[in-house]
Amino acid sequence: MKGIPWLAGRFRHLPFPHCALLFLLALLLTSPASGGEKSPDGLPTIPAPWTIIREQWNRNAREAFEIHLFRIEKDLLPAGSPLPLSLEDAFRLALRQNLDLRSERYTKDIAEMDIQKAQGAFDPYVFSHFSYDFSSEPLSSQLQGAGTQYFKRRAALFDVGLGKPIKTGGLLELKLDMNRYESNSTFLIINPYYTTRLNLSLTQPILKNAGIVFQTAPIRIAQNLHLISVDRWEEYIANILVKVSQAYWNLAFAVENLKVRKKSLALAEELLRDNETQVRLGTMAPIDLLQSKTGIALRKEEVISAEATLESAQDVLKELLQLDRAPTYSATQVIPTDVPSTPPPREKGSLEDAIAIALKNRPEYRAALKDLETKNLQIRVAENQLLPVLDFIGSVGLNGLAGTAVPTTDFSAIEEMSPLEQLLVLIGAIPSPTFTSPLDGKWKESYDELFRPDSYQWNVGLRFQYPLGNNTGKAEYRKAKMDSLRALWALRSLEQKVVLEVKEAWRALEVNRKKIKISETSVRLARQQLKAEHKRLTLGLSTNYQVLQMEEDLRKAQINRLRAKVNYWKARAKMLKATGMFLQQEKISRDQIMRTGRG
Repeated sequence: MKGIPWLAGRFRHLPFPHCALLFLLALLLTSPASGGEKSPDGLPTIPAPWTIIREQWNRNAREAFEIHLFRIEKDLLPAGSPLPLSLEDAFRLALRQNLDLRSERYTKDIAEMDIQKAQGAFDPYVFSHFSYDFSSEPLSSQLQGAGTQYFKRRAALFDVGLGKPIKTGGLLELKLDMNRYESNSTFLIINPYYTTRLNLSLTQPILKNAGIVFQTAPIRIAQNLHLISVDRWEEYIANILVKVSQAYWNLAFAVENLKVRKKSLALAEELLRDNETQVRLGTMAPIDLLQSKTGIALRKEEVISAEATLESAQDVLKELLQLDRAPTYSATQVIPTDVPSTPPPREKGSLEDAIAIALKNRPEYRAALKDLETKNLQIRVAENQLLPVLDFIGSVGLNGLAGTAVPTTDFSAIEEMSPLEQLLVLIGAIPSPTFTSPLDGKWKESYDELFRPDSYQWNVGLRFQYPLGNNTGKAEYRKAKMDSLRALWALRSLEQKVVLEVKEAWRALEVNRKKIKISETSVRLARQQLKAEHKRLTLGLSTNYQVLQMEEDLRKAQINRLRAKVNYWKARAKMLKATGMFLQQEKISRDQIMRTGRG
């Protein structure tokens, strides 16, 4: 325990406690507050340094990331309650609640953090070092000047500095050294003594790793990757919304298809009741009822299949929307309020215009172009690594010295004495002349010495290095070139796929528009034919089989017309997706895109 006060006493005269206190205070002022650093909307917060340190040394440390399992909650609506939903509402709910979108959006956020990470390469930094050295060793030379058999030496070393990487590739450092030395040597004219040095140094590459283009390339690459992630994020949103659109129209078709099937069943049942009346009146044989009953049985089977198709369509849409009020396990019925309307007589523009728009607006095509630009930057970086290392090294500094001055024999004064005086000094008859250093003081006085005109130093130099063969640099360069060529051919392949996709979507629009026109004519004719066949039946000129056949023809025509309309609007969604105009046409704003997935 006696050593602690002794050590404290030793440090009492050192600059370390004061400078260390200032250093720690500056560090605290530049560190995040205890609550952690504030983050952009929806992004994780940065924990405070002291929180990390406390958790690091705590046995019962908290988990770095808490996992919450999803649990199924009861529906807010009673089972079987209808939930009217328009296509616009479906898009809005998908953007807010789709789990795939919530997961995928972090890809864009991570890419944004990579920009900050790349920019961090030029962040300034502070550094410090402290050590206390003690040595006691047997004397090996009389020049050590120790009065005992052991030469003892103590040194307290402390430095603090500020460094800043610069965009030319250099490193600039300003460092303040404050040291205290003490020994039992009798030759020291200052003991203990304090040294203070202020040094500014610069290391600047001239060939390899030099230049603003090379040093900022990681930032530009990260920015390109972020732009690529934004384009792919828009593409991912468009893909999800196209799936929602397809699922919505499939549900609309399933609802209308069930209505048509039920109406067909009602007509068959009505026909059976009319036939039963005629049998009771004796105008029809009982054997003729078999055809009506067979038609009813077949239509009931079709209704059951239509109901199953409707339930499947409901589940697909619910899974995409992740409805809180109607999840996939719910009995709540989603009722589409939009119906497939008749399309315009022709599309705006031409196929060539659509292809040009696609090559301009497709997010994945923009991402591929940006990726090719990134590959070119990587080639520039790889080219730089083919150069040898040639670094300029220079520094300039100021020196300060102070300490406890010890009276010391002045040998130069003795040399100027007469031989008699020198003899008297030698035999101790008269005292020898002494010299006392003018640098008497503590560490504060050593700072004053920093600014004396003759107390400085400087140095300049060059450092050269080059690996023989440089296989690593050559391989990285060839790899970057081949990666760029791969990206180029992938871009050309994507161009062809975009053109083909636009052509197929355009063809689907034209085909379904023609089918709608033909199906409308088929429905009108089938309805007229069924009406005429009913009149023939009342006159005894037709049979139940012929009436049921005409009704089935009408039902098929109605379903074909409905399917053609649904397929047109599904094809339109794919066409907008193929031209990169889906989000714009559906009025999905940029703000909505950026907020999507936040919940």
